[in-house]
Amino acid sequence: MLFSLKREVKVYVVHNNIQYLLDISSIDFGQVFTEYSYSNKTIQVQNMFEQSIINKANPATFELTFPAIQESDLRILFNRAIDYYPFDLYIKTLQDVFKIEGCVISNSIFIIEKLKPLAMTVSGEGIRLTRWTQTIPGTPKARSNTMTYNAVNWVDIQLSGGASKESISSVSIELNTDIEWIPYTTVNGALEAVDADSTMYPVSFTVNKRALYGAFTLYQLDPLEWLINTSLFIRAGQKQGAAFYGFEFNMSNVSIQNNYNTNEVFTQTYTWRMTQNPDFLTQVIAYIGITDVAGALLDSWHLGLLDYQSEPILESV
Repeated sequence: MLFSLKREVKVYVVHNNIQYLLDISSIDFGQVFTEYSYSNKTIQVQNMFEQSIINKANPATFELTFPAIQESDLRILFNRAIDYYPFDLYIKTLQDVFKIEGCVISNSIFIIEKLKPLAMTVSGEGIRLTRWTQTIPGTPKARSNTMTYNAVNWVDIQLSGGASKESISSVSIELNTDIEWIPYTTVNGALEAVDADSTMYPVSFTVNKRALYGAFTLYQLDPLEWLINTSLFIRAGQKQGAAFYGFEFNMSNVSIQNNYNTNEVFTQTYTWRMTQNPDFLTQVIAYIGITDVAGALLDSWHLGLLDYQSEPILESV
């Protein structure tokens, strides 16, 4: 008997007929169906067990984690998280290929931990999960000759245009897109759905709202306060001389509050949520890689960061 093993998995994203091979550290996916039961008990026939109808599929689900490297090879999922454009996902093992069509990313977690590779975990939903028996479509996107990880050695946080925060213990940032699927549930569809090949699958989706939020914890203790419509700037990643590689968040309007944590070492946690409505989320979130560094260094708004000598400490509590 031959098995499909997770350690053998190769993951491909196909978007605009271009095939992207990804490097991932974990993946989970699946799809479940909705069951309806009904009674067929009559006066003459006392059937105690209900009958079942299974002809409607819930959206397929997926979750995967990938490193935010300096090269642009894996940036496709970051881009799809920002613009929520659909794509097809192919999961290939030595024995099988699985396809999730019409994928959309609904949640993104930016993984920022001291001296560990900068990474992202994205999760979302798709229309249909199937076994794929054909060649994976699309023109393969050429990969770089190198794959340079970003060990998180530098974090800069500026609140309300003030000085950079010091003694940073932890940082968490998350982007959520509230997706609502439009189900294919018509009378004709239900009558025609007599087997798995004619199951009613969701057909499209709408976006209700989006949220960018997070928290950061400091060892230093500031006065307790809350703020609205204030600015927040966060950079997290690897600094090599004057060059920076990683994630940048430049928000002009956030709501924020802080509170004390009375653990063995007292800390203070700031929780925040973005309240501005940019025309494009790329105006707020940037993934700075090798091809972006020249432009980033010429950004006059952040020119002072190049002379910043006292690097913040990012430690685990």
